[in-house]
Amino acid sequence: MDENLKNELNKLVESIAKRSKEVQALDEKLKKYQDDNSSALGALQTKVDDLTVRLNRPQGGNVLPKKGNIGSILRSFTGGKEVYVTRDATAATTTSHQLLVLPQFLAEIIRQENATTFVRQLFNFSTVSTPDIRGRIGSGLTVSHVGEGQTRAKTENSTFTEVKPSWSNVYTYPEVTVELLQDDSYDLESWYITEVGTGFGLATEQDILVGAGTGNACKGLFKQETATTADGQREVTKFQAVASAKAGVVTFDDLKKLVGSLRYAYRAGASFLINHDLFVTLTTLKDANGNYLMQKSVSEAEPGTLLGYPVYDSEYVPAISTTAKTMPLAFGNFKRAAIGYDRPQISIIRDDLTNKGFVGFYTAKRFGFMIKDTSALKFLSVDKTAS
Repeated sequence: MDENLKNELNKLVESIAKRSKEVQALDEKLKKYQDDNSSALGALQTKVDDLTVRLNRPQGGNVLPKKGNIGSILRSFTGGKEVYVTRDATAATTTSHQLLVLPQFLAEIIRQENATTFVRQLFNFSTVSTPDIRGRIGSGLTVSHVGEGQTRAKTENSTFTEVKPSWSNVYTYPEVTVELLQDDSYDLESWYITEVGTGFGLATEQDILVGAGTGNACKGLFKQETATTADGQREVTKFQAVASAKAGVVTFDDLKKLVGSLRYAYRAGASFLINHDLFVTLTTLKDANGNYLMQKSVSEAEPGTLLGYPVYDSEYVPAISTTAKTMPLAFGNFKRAAIGYDRPQISIIRDDLTNKGFVGFYTAKRFGFMIKDTSALKFLSVDKTAS
């Protein structure tokens, strides 16, 4: 073989080998890059799931221990070693029955609350680490007209009124027999979540709507102060109450008047909230053409509509009375009108001493409620039924 051709061939083989090593190195780099990104994405997803739980939007995956690996909280239920559980593992101790439930467990209880009440759909809820929260309700800036070349005088600034949330302390105290706790076939985890979540859900709905503001109950929506004057003419901490046309009756015209009293900017996302008995009555109400005003939802998971707006009903909303003026109906953007607050802990005390043969789980929770914008919601005021 020609020497020059041989040299060229050797150079080509060396070049191919070199390129092969470079390709192999690039392939290894790509694999490492993919592995690193996979780990980073996994860590990011874990953070997103944790934030999801803390924001009370618990759709971030299975946050409970699986059956058979229940964890320290539920082991303490069945009589295992006493533990004290917090977010900080360094705070662990073995000297107390008192527990603080992990945020993931709180999220599961909130899921059950959502299955029990609509309140968390109607209002925004925020998890806060302190009860010392301060809000501001203010009047808007003054806007003036001006012509070309005219003097621009200083306009009035917004005036603000400070508001604070009021808080509810609620508890539930279910009991089970010792024998039931010793039975491994019993799904204690589901029982606990269902019982506590349902109880707390009903308590949350009651207090958020009609809590008295005293006796460890927050001041509910239907207990807030009202005035008959329109937006901009009443105190910013008071909602407007629109009077019905007839005593003891809610008419089609009342509903249209109530919707019309809410400014256009607030109608997007607005809903009706109605006393349950009145809701049943309104399902039979018809317009001038004989059409039912209440329209059923196409999905069981969605509320029906009234004048095109979703309708929620509750037995806690005040009913029309024969002895006094009441507000059995509200309309507006509830998320803009007020906000609910959750404290991030639920305390649990396992009690196997008070009632021999039974184990009780004293479980306590704290939540709050605060108004945000009184122009975002209107109440219908109905006079007492004519005698």
